[in-house]
Amino acid sequence: MIIGIGVDVAEVHRYEFDDLKLERFARKVFTEAEVAHAKRYRYPAERLAGAYAAKEATRKAFTHGPFSKRSTRSLSFFFSPYARSRLGFTILLC
Repeated sequence: MIIGIGVDVAEVHRYEFDDLKLERFARKVFTEAEVAHAKRYRYPAERLAGAYAAKEATRKAFTHGPFSKRSTRSLSFFFSPYARSRLGFTILLC
């Protein structure tokens, strides 16, 4: 059963931050694990742009239902050296 389809494109040059701007932007959008993963690569902007596009596409796919009002920070990638990266929802209890 297909719940929804979402598509998004991100321009890589928009994710080329200095350390201070990355910290501010990442606080709103990315988890600490996602930023650490991107920094391990030669061109972290490519990783951040891809992650942001995937998160936005997921949000668009779930425009209705329990995940429609979630922030992009509640969507997070789970990295494994043995398998493909996975996108999942995290539930933040306040």
